[in-house]
Amino acid sequence: YYLSQEFERVVQGNGAMLPFFKQQRIRELAAEEVNEKGRSGMIGGPVDGANGAEVYQVCSFVEGASTGYSVKVTEDKVIASCTCFGYDRRRQPCKHMYLLKMHTNYSVFASSNTTTTTSAETLNVSEPSTNQVISPANRKLDMANYCIDINQTIKHFSPDLLELAEYATEEEISQILDAQKRTLEIIQRTKDNYEVNFRTSHTNSNKANNSPSTNKY
Repeated sequence: YYLSQEFERVVQGNGAMLPFFKQQRIRELAAEEVNEKGRSGMIGGPVDGANGAEVYQVCSFVEGASTGYSVKVTEDKVIASCTCFGYDRRRQPCKHMYLLKMHTNYSVFASSNTTTTTSAETLNVSEPSTNQVISPANRKLDMANYCIDINQTIKHFSPDLLELAEYATEEEISQILDAQKRTLEIIQRTKDNYEVNFRTSHTNSNKANNSPSTNKY
C-alpha cells in the first residue's frame, strides 16, 4: 500500500513515515480501494444531527457484517467522528471517515497530537462513547472488527518485520513473536470454549444451503 509513498519520501530526503502516519495511511488506502459504486452502497444519509451537524451511516468493511456506524460531519463540512470501536479507542480518523471523505469530498479532522485523545467538543459535536448507548452485543462486534483491523495492519507490516530482523535485537523480535503466539493461543482457547456453538452454527448453515427449494409454481 504505502511502499511508493515511502520510496518518494526517502528519495526526497524526508525519511520514512513514522509508524503512526503509516497506520493512518493504510486506513486511508483501504477506503480508497472501494470504488464509487461500492461507496454508494456502504453509505447512507445524511440526517440532521445536533448543533447543525449531519450524520451519515457507514457500513462495516468486514464482508457479510451487518454493523453500521454513525459518522458525524460538522456544519463546516468537516468529518469529525465515528461511533466505531477503532475511533473510540484512538480518537483519530478511521476507515469509515476516510470512506465518507472519498464519497463527499469533505475534509477529515485529525488531531495533531498523536499521543492524547481529542475532545470532540472543540468541533461542536458529541462524543459517541458518552452520548450513545452501545449494547453489549454491538460492542463485542465492534471489538471483533477492531481486532480484524489490527490483524490487517499487522499483515501489511510483514515486509517491515523481515527488515526489522536485520536491525532489532533478538529480545525485541522475541517479544513480537511471543505477543503473536499469545494472541493465537487466546483465540484458539476461546474457540475451544464455544466448540459446540461453532458446530451448531455450521450444521444449521449447511442445512440451509442444502435444503430443497420450497417455491410453489
